[in-house]
Amino acid sequence: MTKCSGHRNRWLLLTLVTWLSLLPATAMAIPPFLTVWQGEYSAFGAGNSDCHVCHANSGGNTPWNAYGIELVRIYYALDKSSILEAIRIAEDFDSDGDCSTSEEEISSGSHPGWRYGDTNRFYHRFED
Repeated sequence: MTKCSGHRNRWLLLTLVTWLSLLPATAMAIPPFLTVWQGEYSAFGAGNSDCHVCHANSGGNTPWNAYGIELVRIYYALDKSSILEAIRIAEDFDSDGDCSTSEEEISSGSHPGWRYGDTNRFYHRFED
């Protein structure tokens, strides 16, 4: 290897790293959260669900809906040890304030974290 080819390799590596750092970050739900959620609730038709279960947008990323931020908070309270445990704990909460627990909403075929009408709150940070 010549002195010039070493510099060229470093330049290519630096270019590649710079280019990769400019790519958008992926949502937290891809794939662990969504995959675990779909597996847990497959009996209720959850296999067709997308990121909209927890996020304001079907493509994921922030903002989260009320259920999504609830899951994130529980998951972090568990020191990120178990997605499934966080999902199961969230079943007992009424994240969106519509008088139905998340489990009741899921078992009826609807998504938790969503209220009828234009009254949904979205969360961009944990502090919201």
